[in-house]
Amino acid sequence: MQKFELHLKNENLKTYRVLNWLFLIANVFVLLFSMFQANSKSSIVVLISIIVYFIAVFIYKKKQKQFEGVFLIMTAIIWINLRLGWFTILTLFLILLSVIVSRKLKTVFLIEKIIYPSFPKKNILWETVSNVILKDGILTIDLKNNKIFQNEIIESTDKFSVDEIQFNQFCQEQLNKKSVS
Repeated sequence: MQKFELHLKNENLKTYRVLNWLFLIANVFVLLFSMFQANSKSSIVVLISIIVYFIAVFIYKKKQKQFEGVFLIMTAIIWINLRLGWFTILTLFLILLSVIVSRKLKTVFLIEKIIYPSFPKKNILWETVSNVILKDGILTIDLKNNKIFQNEIIESTDKFSVDEIQFNQFCQEQLNKKSVS
């Protein structure tokens, strides 16, 4: 069974990272504020959490992304402890959004369909496709209902890198099969 996998560039990742940092900074300020409002036990937990987070970020700058997630989980636990439900819900929503946005985007081209990495994943049947082309690292999927998906491809460094000519021939074969039937 012949199939092609193309890894797409995640255009939203930088925007999400900036928003995530803004939310983390806002969380720190609200935690500091709540530290002064809460009882001494909660204040110590908040202060220790903030100190541990910043020490971890400075020590492990390369693994900063994982520490953002850990910090969000820590703040969600603190919000539960402080009985601040709205902050807990907002933090848990941001964790879910983080998982969705930061995933690897992979489009899979099979003989029977195309699996496109939207959320949730779209199964695009070849009967609904007008044209597919990969040219100069840009993938274009043109549907018969005039929708177009266009994404930049991340070049693969392994031996399974996609050959544009082979890929375009495969897609044309699939389109020709479906137009004949």
